[in-house]
Amino acid sequence: MTINSASQKGDKKLRILIVSENSAYATSLKKVFEGNGFRANICLVADDVTNLLVTFDAHLVFVEQNLGDKSGIELIRRLKNFNPNLKCILIAAHPDLESSVEAFRQGASDFLQQPIAEEDLLLAIDRCMGHHLHKGEMDQSIDELGGRHHDIINTGKSLTETLKWMDEAQRLGQVGHWVWDEVEDRELVASRESLRVADTLHLAKSPTWDEFLEKLHPEDQERVDRELREASDTGARYECEYRIILQDGGIRYVVERGEPVFGDSGTLIQTLGTVQDVTEHREREQALRESEERYKDAAFKAKLGHWVYDEVADKLIYCSEEIARIHGMAPDEMFAKLDHSDKGIERLHPEDREEYKKGTKAAQKNPPPYDIEYRIIRPDGEIRFVRETGDPDYDRTDAMVLSHGTMQDITEQKLLHEELMNAAEKADIANHAKSEFLAMMSHEIRTPINAVLGFLDLLIETHLDEEQTKFAKSGQLSADLLLEIINDILDFVKMEAGRLDFYKERFELRNLAEAVIDVLSVRAKEKEITIEVDIEPGTPRYLEGDPGRIRQILINLANNAIKFTDVGGVKIVISSERETEKEATLRFEVTDTGIGIGKEHHDELFAEFTTLSPSYTHKFGGTGLGLAISKRLVEMMNGNIDFSSQKGKGSTFWFNITLPKSTVSEVGLKPRKPASTFGSNLSNLSGSVLLAEDNPANQMVARTMLEKAGLTVSVAKNGLEVLDAVNLRNYDLILMDVGMPKMNGIEATRAIRQLDPTVAKIPIIAMTAHVMSGDRESLLNQGIDDYLSKPCSKKDLLKMVHKWLNVENNDLRFPSAQENHNKFGNQNIALETIDHNTLIQLGEDTDPGMLPTLIDAFIANINDRMAAINQAVSALDMRQLAEDAHSLKGSSATFGVVSLNRLAAELEIAARKEDLAFIRLNSQRIADECEATKIGLRKFLEGHRGTSN
Repeated sequence: MTINSASQKGDKKLRILIVSENSAYATSLKKVFEGNGFRANICLVADDVTNLLVTFDAHLVFVEQNLGDKSGIELIRRLKNFNPNLKCILIAAHPDLESSVEAFRQGASDFLQQPIAEEDLLLAIDRCMGHHLHKGEMDQSIDELGGRHHDIINTGKSLTETLKWMDEAQRLGQVGHWVWDEVEDRELVASRESLRVADTLHLAKSPTWDEFLEKLHPEDQERVDRELREASDTGARYECEYRIILQDGGIRYVVERGEPVFGDSGTLIQTLGTVQDVTEHREREQALRESEERYKDAAFKAKLGHWVYDEVADKLIYCSEEIARIHGMAPDEMFAKLDHSDKGIERLHPEDREEYKKGTKAAQKNPPPYDIEYRIIRPDGEIRFVRETGDPDYDRTDAMVLSHGTMQDITEQKLLHEELMNAAEKADIANHAKSEFLAMMSHEIRTPINAVLGFLDLLIETHLDEEQTKFAKSGQLSADLLLEIINDILDFVKMEAGRLDFYKERFELRNLAEAVIDVLSVRAKEKEITIEVDIEPGTPRYLEGDPGRIRQILINLANNAIKFTDVGGVKIVISSERETEKEATLRFEVTDTGIGIGKEHHDELFAEFTTLSPSYTHKFGGTGLGLAISKRLVEMMNGNIDFSSQKGKGSTFWFNITLPKSTVSEVGLKPRKPASTFGSNLSNLSGSVLLAEDNPANQMVARTMLEKAGLTVSVAKNGLEVLDAVNLRNYDLILMDVGMPKMNGIEATRAIRQLDPTVAKIPIIAMTAHVMSGDRESLLNQGIDDYLSKPCSKKDLLKMVHKWLNVENNDLRFPSAQENHNKFGNQNIALETIDHNTLIQLGEDTDPGMLPTLIDAFIANINDRMAAINQAVSALDMRQLAEDAHSLKGSSATFGVVSLNRLAAELEIAARKEDLAFIRLNSQRIADECEATKIGLRKFLEGHRGTSN
């Protein structure tokens, strides 16, 4: 269907159809079009548009994009199908790229974005329908716009191109122009940008002056009205800034500039001007002001100021308020007094002036910023600590022209640091004093306890009646508990001081667990409860770690369990949580059927010096350190510890630790001291012992125990008497108290090791209660052969003596290298160099069937150790030689190899003394002894296998 050509010829005016569901908006557009000489009609129902096209015969259709449930783009497609020559313009409130492209694809000739300025409507009509319009019609429309573009048209450029260029330029500059008709009080001309800035694009007609004022911020209305009226009255140009309240509630900052225009009669007829959107500029200014305020506030709080110094003029050219405050001066005073002259340096503390000069001069040679601290003296005499940083600026000739930097008042930090340092120093002194006090008290308390326990042991061995025996055992139990408390406190102090050491050695898990049972079984029996251990199948048997610390934790937990259990028993369960080829995570559980722990006490259970309540302490005793120590020990081994308990239903304490796995042969290589190895001979010993002890009670106890075991005992009260004694006669063993008057045990030991070799090789056993002064390794490094902690039981004392005495042969003379060669060269082995009883006992303590495996492993160890000894001798590595000899000494004692044990002990002493002559002379002797030992052990195995068969 086509447009009626007769109608078109009869009516030359352009006919425009407006399709919109908004009647008011459509009406406003209709008035604009008719006001510019066009004919216009409205269609409010999209489905009626084709009928209206036929009757109205429109040349151009404006279609709103949103037509309720209809789409304006879809309608344009229908209209173009209806009449391909019809021009359509889409009006969109929020156009996007996708919808715009789709509109053009469906046949739209142009699109406009709401709100639309009047000139934009005319430009769109010109773009679409310019060839249909007579020049007179367009000129008339332009003239009716108020003559705004008359000059532009006269330039010969097209109206479309010129208006588009002006609109874009004003948009970029955010500056719009306008002409106000003062006679009719209305806006005569306004560019699109002017309408946008004034937020009036949406209005159908320009506002009056009063309507314009209503759009301004209430605080600006009266001022703007007054200033613009004054400009009109005086005829002067004006510049005024105000705020406009936008439709969405926002605020726009506007700068308006204007100039009144007067007619020939002097009457005000127009005002010409511009409006500029300065919102972003004002917001930046406000943000800058706020930033400056925050910076000033931060500088004030941090007591940090900044400065700039003119090095050429030698004067301060800028300093912040904070620098003036730091100096206690006004800013003007700072400019007058701060320079590099002697007068300017007078503000510094006299002791800091030279360092300050050096620091600033160094900055001139070294471009990186300098950073120095010094003291200043304020005019009122107050001293402040400051930190100054500076950085020089250079010109093209590398001459320093400026320097700039910061200054911070660090007085409070300095004073606080000094206080903290003083407090830390006092704490260190106090902590050291505490440790020394506890070490001293340890010695002082342990010394009488040693005597008490010794006398009680001796008393119990006498003929006592039932009541006397009961009293003696009760006293012995009380002394044991007291010793346990002291040990707990000392372990805790060691932990606090970071002096608690962990050792790494291979051990068998069942032996460790059974040792715990052995220690606690007496207490469990006294309470008539059971104590047992269960190692779950699949748990690794051989491990590597510190068995002593693990045993200590288990004893602490199990001892607690026994203490709070009156009926039932205590069970230790050991299992494997995780296991790899190289390590295993073990879980140790100690479960009891005791009184349990209420929930109210759970959180405080592992706290230091904490017991459940005073009534528990009175009833059960203890320091409250056992669990705290256990927790620290587990954590130091990178494990976890926890518990579960219900009041009246018992408790389960558990911990897990990860340990490297070992093998049976590796365990067999480690020095071992089976408790039963020495059991049968402890009451029938022979030999001479020198007892070095200054305490009379301890002298009596130890002497009685040793003599009753069959030993000959001499007593020395100090180190000097020890030296006199060893020079008068030969002793098989020296028991050396470490803390003695005049000359202590360590000093006496060093002196003995410097004497004649026959005397120097006497085994010396350290006996000390001063456990904080050093561990076993430190004693061994000073010539001591072994270590006994006081107080010690009779059994421990006699076991140690038996270990170091050759019961069968007290002759300490070593055979010469030639004697060894003669003795072993023809394979004539003197089997008495090997204690067969020790080997047999070793088999009983482990497994008789495993004894050959253990001996084979020991022989392999002899080969490895001998190779290491030879290498250490060649390299003159005394430390390594002493370690290897010490290891060989221990393992040979475990396997009852008496001669090798003694020779290794002598070699260890020589290595610690760095006696090179002795080492070179006797290194072959130990090699020969090793060969003899291997032959002797193989012969023993032959006999052992024959007996077994």
